[in-house]
Amino acid sequence: MSSSKDLLEEYFNINTSEKRRWELAKEINETCVGDDKMLLEIGEAIKVETEVEELRGRIEILKEPQQKKWFFLKVAASIVFILTISFFVFKQMEDPNTDQLFLSYYQPYDGMVVFRGGDTQLTAGMSAYNSGNYREALSRFREIEKSDATGKISLLMGSCYLSLGEINNSLEWLDKAPESERQLLTDNRNWYKALAKLKTNDLEESRALLESLIKSGSAFSQEASDLLKESVFD
Repeated sequence: MSSSKDLLEEYFNINTSEKRRWELAKEINETCVGDDKMLLEIGEAIKVETEVEELRGRIEILKEPQQKKWFFLKVAASIVFILTISFFVFKQMEDPNTDQLFLSYYQPYDGMVVFRGGDTQLTAGMSAYNSGNYREALSRFREIEKSDATGKISLLMGSCYLSLGEINNSLEWLDKAPESERQLLTDNRNWYKALAKLKTNDLEESRALLESLIKSGSAFSQEASDLLKESVFD
């Protein structure tokens, strides 16, 4: 009968077959005591751990192509997303919309207003207007318009509403400003109307007003010409 030491040596021999190792394990379990049996348990634990590690390695090898596949898919999706966003950003920069164009070309009316002596409403209205306080300016101009309606007051009210983004109200007051012998007043009215029509995407009416400003050699002929070159009028 083999000693415990011989059985253990054969069990741990790398050349021992699995079948023989199983037979040895059974025999050692029946005959070994103390440290010998502990050695067998350690050997089994090492064997199990080795098999687990080997299995893990195989699983990782099987997972690797799938992980690479998902990695490349994520990278590709990110690239497509970045390119798409970039396209729309550059497209918007290249082809500004009507709101952007309006903001680029609009400036509040800065024409000179002749102050009549003692006209506190007009003085207060123009002070509010020049400070960008358009609600206060409208209140003052409205009081003046009730008793002394003029083309300039209508133009100022139209400009106030345009600055506030109230386009329909702006057009209503700009239409009340009649053709004037003073060309600059008429030019301002038509320029603001063209911008208001642009803001509402009424491009045909805006184009007609801009072309009339160019044809008449108005103070806004250069701005009108530049605006008509924008892609929205193509």
